[in-house]
Amino acid sequence: PASHRGSPTASTPSRRAHGTPRTPRRTLGGCRLQEARAGLPIAKLPSYQMDYDDRSDDELTGVAATREIYATFGYPPSQPLPRSRRHVCAVVGGATVLSAILVLVAGRSYDPTTAFATLPHALRAATCASSSYVPPPTIRRKADSKPKHWSRGAAADPCMMHDVIIATTHKTNLDEELRKVSDPNSKNYRKYLSTEAVNELATDQQHVRNIATWVSQIGAQEIKRTKNGEYITARASVATWTQALGCEFFDYSYDGKKAPRCEGAYGLPVHVDASIHAVFNVGNLAPRISKLKGITKLVDKEVTEYVTPSVLAAFYSIPSSGAETAGAFGPDILIPPTGSASARQAVFETQGEYYSPTDLAQFRSYFGLPPSEATPISNVGSHDEAIACDVDADLCDEGNLDMQYLTTVNPYGPTTYFYVTLADVATDPFLAFAMALADLVEPIYVASISWGSIESEEVPSIMTSFDVEAAKLGLKGGTIVVSSGDDGANGLGTECGYAPSFPASSPNVLAVGATNAYDWSGTAGAPNEIVCQADVLGGVVTSGGGFSGTYAQPYWQADAVSAYFTQVDGTQQQPFGGFAKGGRGYPDVALAGKDFEVVIGDVLYLVSGTSASAPSVAGMLARINAGLLAAGKAPVGLVNPTLYASSGSFANDIVDGDNTCTAYLLECEQGFYATTGWDPASGWGSVDYGRLEALLA
Repeated sequence: PASHRGSPTASTPSRRAHGTPRTPRRTLGGCRLQEARAGLPIAKLPSYQMDYDDRSDDELTGVAATREIYATFGYPPSQPLPRSRRHVCAVVGGATVLSAILVLVAGRSYDPTTAFATLPHALRAATCASSSYVPPPTIRRKADSKPKHWSRGAAADPCMMHDVIIATTHKTNLDEELRKVSDPNSKNYRKYLSTEAVNELATDQQHVRNIATWVSQIGAQEIKRTKNGEYITARASVATWTQALGCEFFDYSYDGKKAPRCEGAYGLPVHVDASIHAVFNVGNLAPRISKLKGITKLVDKEVTEYVTPSVLAAFYSIPSSGAETAGAFGPDILIPPTGSASARQAVFETQGEYYSPTDLAQFRSYFGLPPSEATPISNVGSHDEAIACDVDADLCDEGNLDMQYLTTVNPYGPTTYFYVTLADVATDPFLAFAMALADLVEPIYVASISWGSIESEEVPSIMTSFDVEAAKLGLKGGTIVVSSGDDGANGLGTECGYAPSFPASSPNVLAVGATNAYDWSGTAGAPNEIVCQADVLGGVVTSGGGFSGTYAQPYWQADAVSAYFTQVDGTQQQPFGGFAKGGRGYPDVALAGKDFEVVIGDVLYLVSGTSASAPSVAGMLARINAGLLAAGKAPVGLVNPTLYASSGSFANDIVDGDNTCTAYLLECEQGFYATTGWDPASGWGSVDYGRLEALLA
């Protein structure tokens, strides 16, 4: 090439003088290859390179062979191949020889795809790595811990395409800003910010540009970006990510799922490190996710009292017209329309969960509620299929429960069934939820989450991402309501030991526990109402609660937690050691959680768990929002500071029960007892709608 024909340089061999004997050459596959010379430096290569965007398997095999030949001469395997005739000839020659060997080995049944797949891992990695300049990842990040249920396998296929999610560095610590709008003692109480103002606070667009430039620089493809650039999803080969992040990927597997992840720490170039909060799908793996555990057909249950819309309304003072209508399962109370159409509400679902619009219509008909057409419903994620619920109730128990009871309490609020998932099977669903929140055009004012994981299996950077998006929603007047879990203080219930549930443990959500009652036609609160326990009154599940091992105790909770320990320390109710006494305590409140009647596949089931409590409380908040917005007032936002400042004036105190037993009836020493006032078994107690509305409205 012309670029090789200039004057000799320190790195380029001098041209042979006229008449000097030629260097002996050997041939390979009809092409001549110059013999290697020990210590001979490699000539500078032209900046252009061969174009393999549409490479066939034969071309890939040839390229791989050429890289192997180049390695013999000391040529760096990560550098692009040049386009000189001599090296093109080497491609053909290398392909010819390697193909011949593979044909012999395969018994003359040559398959180019198989041939390439059988190449050594290092050879395939060099072939599939980025041909662009990749800046060295010199700044190392701490390795993400791996949940023990995932197993490491062999090295990941270097040529497999893999999506990573790059989270932009957060511009501002939003905790103080959230306090300004949610603390009832603040002069800015409920003076919420616009979406534009929140975005300006949260994200520096220069960071976004830096990340986008780096993604392009390494030869990756940007395939998605949230509206304000909080998260950029980029796609490249595993080999490219190995180069760019400086870590080796292995296949991790669990329950039939497989995903490539780095075993150790990853790195970033110094010029982009400050712009990146974290790179996900590199080291993190999804935690185990818990959903409701108690579901049985009504006809198979030998009890006489269930929670229906009318029971819920009467027990917790939810307003109704008092009119009765004859549904298919007897008369029930019609909860009247109220409030503003802008009081948007949503349920969050994942893990393949569906809901049935047909079942929602049947539920409304059975219990004399407003017809389902009265509720404007939107669907994100395309998981609203009746046929799934007809085939298997387990596919819809959570989704149907959430939709039916959220819209029972607030039937006229625009409702979104928010199903989130990502292509990578090992992606944490709470990261997917955070990304979905970041992408909203208009805020959802109340979102209900009936899912949880073990806090210790979560990656701190993902928890931070969730918290930031929850704070951003709170700054715009939104509330996230989360069930506290169904295995008491002991994680997923299969072993004893304090295991706080996330995202219930986040200070930026309202965590809801579950109660049971001796008589649902009686009075709420003590002594009739107790903590829901799997081993008491056929409770099915045990309400989750405890203290976070990650989050420090928020300012608004300090007095309540101190009062709790003052009561129990030195008594028989003093909790067994091993928990973080200075952590964020949860739940905040409670509500009925046993034997809710739910329609699934046109059949009545009884469903139990904090998964029933959370959407019902969420419906209360959404209903209050509807009235506030209709009156031209601001929504309730993050209610925790206001609830704690009231010392529980809105609640029916629960003083009986504990959360030491799991849903699997495993009796543990670890756990907490209900007491007067706030406690980590029932929070402030069960919510009385009338008093809650008086406090918040």
